[in-house]
Amino acid sequence: MKVLPLLVPSVILVVALSFYFGSFNSGLSSDQSVWGAFGDYVGGILNPVLTFTTIYLLIKSLDSQNRSLDNAERQALEARDALLKQQETEGLKQFDSLFFVFTEIAANTYGRFVIRVGHNKEFLGHEGITYVSERLERASAESKDVIAEFERLDESHHNVIYELVQAYCSIFKMILEFCPEAQRDRYISIAVSVVPVKVVHLLSMAEAYTKWPVLESTRTAGFFDKASVVGLVKHFKKLAEK
Repeated sequence: MKVLPLLVPSVILVVALSFYFGSFNSGLSSDQSVWGAFGDYVGGILNPVLTFTTIYLLIKSLDSQNRSLDNAERQALEARDALLKQQETEGLKQFDSLFFVFTEIAANTYGRFVIRVGHNKEFLGHEGITYVSERLERASAESKDVIAEFERLDESHHNVIYELVQAYCSIFKMILEFCPEAQRDRYISIAVSVVPVKVVHLLSMAEAYTKWPVLESTRTAGFFDKASVVGLVKHFKKLAEK
């Protein structure tokens, strides 16, 4: 197929010359006018054929160049996609490490959470949060200022409530700022699942009674939109209304 464009004009030339020389009875004429007519004859036969062949070869060359460009473009796109995928994978690995660090910090903060009552009583971890919740229930039952009681409990214990709330809110802030968008919802779900039940209660108290800026990222992540959390926030708000 590749030699066909060259073979066709050659065959046409041979056939044309055969017919022309056949008119000389296999001999050559000595008449110059005959040779002039021969030149015109050959030119008239070959020029269109060569023009067509040239155009055909030019089209084939352009087509080959276009295919080469298409292949080069496809390879460039594949290389770009592979690079982006590699970068995304590396970025996700780095984020995984960051996510683990923040969840560890939050868990350690929860482990250190303590509410001291008097000189001998200490309520650690979930017991401390239960103590805070019960104090708020009691303040509401006694028609005291629940919001002021919550703030007093935090301040009198060196802001341990704020510190714990901030530790878990930082996880959501980190997700919103650093997690690849395609994976964000998945990591928010994971973050929600690692928040201990009692910490969910404490976050709900903070949402109900404070305007702490650290809550903004947790709010944006949709944590307080979950049905169970909505119910808790409403419950704690009602305590302050009594």
